[in-house]
Amino acid sequence: MHRLTSGKSRSSLQKAEPKPKAEPLSFAQARSRILRWVQRIPRGRVASYKTIADLAGLPGRARLVGKALHDCGNAPWWRVLRSDGSTAIPSQAERLAQEGVVGGARINLQAFGWPRPEELLGLE
Repeated sequence: MHRLTSGKSRSSLQKAEPKPKAEPLSFAQARSRILRWVQRIPRGRVASYKTIADLAGLPGRARLVGKALHDCGNAPWWRVLRSDGSTAIPSQAERLAQEGVVGGARINLQAFGWPRPEELLGLE
């Protein structure tokens, strides 16, 4: 007979039941989440596609953010940049400059990035 040295019974050492997976979101549901966060980016600030994906509860889905912004109506798409701060098209830099975000084709995310760590607590 084998003894268990951990002090736990055999039944407690069995694998736990796997957590049920969350239902996958439709594109419309994911797009709605994304656009809600994009709408919250303040004038004069920017966020990366990755940041928006993470805030929307879609980690690793930065490309989905880009797809959702393709036809986004009145959402401020120009405030969403690549993770290195670069803009996608020249008119994006022009629109940002009108809001006081300077840097041309590459924006300093340290200076203009949203949200800053101290702002995260109030975003829920």
